[in-house]
Amino acid sequence: RDVGIVSTASGVYAVVGSAAMLCGFKQMTLASVLIVVECVNDLRLAPVVMLGVSISMAVNWRMNRRGHDEEQIVRKGLPFLEGEAPDEIDSLAALSLCDPLPEEAVL
Repeated sequence: RDVGIVSTASGVYAVVGSAAMLCGFKQMTLASVLIVVECVNDLRLAPVVMLGVSISMAVNWRMNRRGHDEEQIVRKGLPFLEGEAPDEIDSLAALSLCDPLPEEAVL
């Protein structure tokens, strides 16, 4: 039955789905588009992959604040260094964050 959709190879759906899954899992939009489009070696798929990745990110941001791996680390209570520095250290100089140098190390 013709539903007015241009016939496409079924692999296109797999490519868009894999890019959307990778993006939703790791929250890396541009990287997942580039990786998947380069793997299939067809730049014509880039707009469709971008659309799938955009939808995936919109759904993911509604569900999680972080990527899947970061969310698991937080839920398990493991030590985790955030990507951004805390606001408290913005006014400090780098030297004040260093440990004092022992006398034996001074040349």
